[in-house]
Amino acid sequence: MIKHFFSLLILTIFFGCSPIKKINSNVISGEFDKAINKTISELKKTKNKKKIIQYESILLDIYNRSVVSSKDIIGRLKKDGNPEYFDDIYFEYNKLIDRENKLKNISNERLKFNFENYDSELINYRYKASEYLLNISKSLISNNNKYDYRNAYEYLMVIESINPNYLETRSLINLCLMNGSDKILLSLLNDSKSIIHEEFEK
Repeated sequence: MIKHFFSLLILTIFFGCSPIKKINSNVISGEFDKAINKTISELKKTKNKKKIIQYESILLDIYNRSVVSSKDIIGRLKKDGNPEYFDDIYFEYNKLIDRENKLKNISNERLKFNFENYDSELINYRYKASEYLLNISKSLISNNNKYDYRNAYEYLMVIESINPNYLETRSLINLCLMNGSDKILLSLLNDSKSIIHEEFEK
């Protein structure tokens, strides 16, 4: 409780400073990654030792808050047990890893982050999400109508973004593009005196 109060106090003390005000606003709205990026940017710009220490304290506090928030989200989604949230869990683990990678080069003797290894969970939910979304896509494709092909395409593109070339994803993407597109028949009439190139006519 005291630690949490001290963390809030750090941000409150510097709230009047313009960069800190923006950072604090991001933290309050839960935009931790924006707050981290802004703090790192300010930390790299300043040469004042006192300000460096201040920004390092703020950065550590924001990082710790972001980890608590992500773990809380992951815990709630796992407890729900709905496979619809598999990709959300994957993306939350991805955020945790991205933050760690971003901060590895920032840490020093004063600034020490408690990093964890989330690789196994990330891989686990990458495949859980991919399998679930692929099954939904196949079910939609089996309906054989234009709008379901389009919806299936959206799900397949999520798979492609997190797990490129997973099973038959790419062949199904091509199938959806072919059957979900509006086809327009064009008839061109050459009303000029110019000769149209043979390949263009085709």
